[in-house]
Amino acid sequence: MPLITPRIESLKYDGTNLAAVLAWCIDVTLVSNVNDVLTLHRDEPGDGGIDFDFVLNPGEWLIRNLYEQYQGRFTDAEYAQSWVEIPAV
Repeated sequence: MPLITPRIESLKYDGTNLAAVLAWCIDVTLVSNVNDVLTLHRDEPGDGGIDFDFVLNPGEWLIRNLYEQYQGRFTDAEYAQSWVEIPAV
């Protein structure tokens, strides 16, 4: 019997890859960029979704789901504690 897991992907914001961040999470738009600290807006699809803004600092990680939708933001320490990287296929 195979062991399976949902596909979750991560991307680290380094302060220079804003375009990659916006292209990578399809439900995230830029609100502001002040000294490379981003305020982003997550637009939940559908009428029952919850829309919200969040801050992304250089060096933090974004997590997205299989559908390229934002799932969370983590510092290096939080990322190391919460996630294990496996080879992409």
